[in-house]
Amino acid sequence: MGLGNLFRRHRLKKYSSPVETGLLPLKDIRKAIVIIDAEDPSFAECERIVSENLRRNGIDAEIYYSDFRKFNRDIRPVTAAERTFRKKDSGIFGLPKMKKVRPFIGTEADMFISLSPSDLFIMEFIAKSVRTRFKAGRTVFTDEPFDLVIRPSGDDEAHAGQKQIFLKIMEFIAKVE
Repeated sequence: MGLGNLFRRHRLKKYSSPVETGLLPLKDIRKAIVIIDAEDPSFAECERIVSENLRRNGIDAEIYYSDFRKFNRDIRPVTAAERTFRKKDSGIFGLPKMKKVRPFIGTEADMFISLSPSDLFIMEFIAKSVRTRFKAGRTVFTDEPFDLVIRPSGDDEAHAGQKQIFLKIMEFIAKVE
């Protein structure tokens, strides 16, 4: 076991959500937190679909982004820094900088959906620490923080169909009673 793993496990133990999770019917969801993959070229369309779908179902949405690209002259950030999780938000051993994630994980909501395909520790930490009653995502982490995982299929799994994954999650939730 490496020193980094020890620090990551300690951070998770300290900040893991005490909220018991499970499937919720759509009618019981009033507030949702959604992380959209900003590396996906269709992220703006996905954001529109997420906002419209949640609003139509009477759910208040807080939308955040993940963008772990290396920025340079050709690749620029496309989302506001305060609502985007980036590589620079991780410090030594890949631990998330608490200044960045503390306000996020302190938010209470009924549902958390991560459309980010990233398996970086910051995304695992967020999934395990956010205080929500239902969690859905598209990445498998140890100790399974998600109640529902929908994995894309196809050649480009990293950015394949985050809109379709969101719609499948909502379709599934609509069937829960």
